[in-house]
Amino acid sequence: MKILSPKEEWLAVTCDCLLPVKRKALDDSLIKDRMSSSQNKHTTWFVYLVECADKTLYCGITTNLEHRLAQHNGLHPGGARYTRGRRPVVLVAQCACTDKKQALQREAATKKQTKKTKIAYLLAFTTSSADH
Repeated sequence: MKILSPKEEWLAVTCDCLLPVKRKALDDSLIKDRMSSSQNKHTTWFVYLVECADKTLYCGITTNLEHRLAQHNGLHPGGARYTRGRRPVVLVAQCACTDKKQALQREAATKKQTKKTKIAYLLAFTTSSADH
């Protein structure tokens, strides 16, 4: 039995396009364990709004807000191209969502708002979800 690298293992679990030889190299129980653990994870998604140094707003989603803000501020690799030239960025609003779909929908709705109403719009979800 060939030992697969983590990348090959991930591909074998998530893709059906690999050669049958590599798929057979993985133990079926390993595949089932990986798939069930990733499906059972409950991850909180956040919609966030940051204000850049030039006073513009940037809206995005993430599962790790601290890490994402550090990326936007250049402390970790990554971050949006838009914020790279507008550092530092400051968090002005955030909203927790139950899943990625809800976060993407709220992000899209937030981006449709005018600059003056974006912060209040996103904070309205925060206070309404805190009340329930």
